[in-house]
Amino acid sequence: MKLKIDKAAIDEAFREITDDMSEQDRDDLAKRAAKMAVLVKNPERVRAVVEHIVGHYQAKVEPNGFKAQEGSVRPTRSLDAAYTTFGARPAA
Repeated sequence: MKLKIDKAAIDEAFREITDDMSEQDRDDLAKRAAKMAVLVKNPERVRAVVEHIVGHYQAKVEPNGFKAQEGSVRPTRSLDAAYTTFGARPAA
């Protein structure tokens, strides 16, 4: 799995996908996407998501004797930081 983000490839793909849009529409779309990224990473929202994930794990998975899979519970470094910040890491 390639972990490095290739900004040039992303920019090229964006241009290809939005080829039929005006430059103004492309700019507007890029700005909306940037705002969405900020919203998704909002600390209060991240905390709520982490609490939901942990609650689901504790109620549905752990009682059945299963263990958390890191890839399922922790898909990004941002969530890993949230686990640490909010002290909500599920038992391994």
